[in-house]
Amino acid sequence: MAAECLGMIGDTSSGMAFYRLNARLGMERFVRGVNYWRYVEYPWVIDNLCLAEGQRILDIGSSSCSLLPLFLAYRRRYVVFVTDIDERVLNHVALARKLGLTEQTKSSRLIVERQDATALKYEDETFDRVTAVSVLEHLPDQEDTKAMKELCRVLKGGGLALVTVPYCYRYRETFVNQDIYQRAYSGGPVFYQRHYDVSSLATRLVEPSGMKVRRIEYYGETGARFERIWDSLPLPVKGILAWMTPIFSTLFIGRIEDSADRRAMAAFLVLEKSA
Repeated sequence: MAAECLGMIGDTSSGMAFYRLNARLGMERFVRGVNYWRYVEYPWVIDNLCLAEGQRILDIGSSSCSLLPLFLAYRRRYVVFVTDIDERVLNHVALARKLGLTEQTKSSRLIVERQDATALKYEDETFDRVTAVSVLEHLPDQEDTKAMKELCRVLKGGGLALVTVPYCYRYRETFVNQDIYQRAYSGGPVFYQRHYDVSSLATRLVEPSGMKVRRIEYYGETGARFERIWDSLPLPVKGILAWMTPIFSTLFIGRIEDSADRRAMAAFLVLEKSA
């Protein structure tokens, strides 16, 4: 079957489609909302997957709730694997039930597993597509490179890996004085995330993977730095304005043509494994 480029549930891909999907997961999810950037990242990934019916998709770093694999499973056309090293990834089973996807889990068309992206247990060339949305930047040391090698290993020849990461014209790493992810604070700074630059995208992600770049785009806030304003708002206010978050993302986040432009805040990559 010829590949198709996905749209949103019933129409075209958009942040609002993910807003509606999130709202179906209950009041808590509705109030908490979805990350401001995800309303741009998720539709971009969907629009670049170009899937054919029955293909197998692996999402890594799904955490306790990633709308991307749930969105794909909701279409009931694909086999979707949801993974994270954090055991809270298993929450996706309950979320799937809320979306009426119980049969998908029973028939193994939606598979939720605890997996380490740097040491996946899947056989070589298992998946047609792999997605990693805002995940690799949180892997310390050289683990982002290890994960990229694993993504390539489990991809079929001709398969695509879609990756989004924070970006800056100058590479930097951020540390925090607290427990973060699976790393415990023991009195010294704990690695939180990195912002890639052009050089580190190549040396840490693309070149070690052995895949070729099919597309790379840079995104950032093209006008006001709205993200800072949004992050400063109290949770009740965010709950009231939750329905507007996809609109805010569309208004304030746009494609940046020049990677040297200091407004570039994220890199979106489509990588292809040689057939």
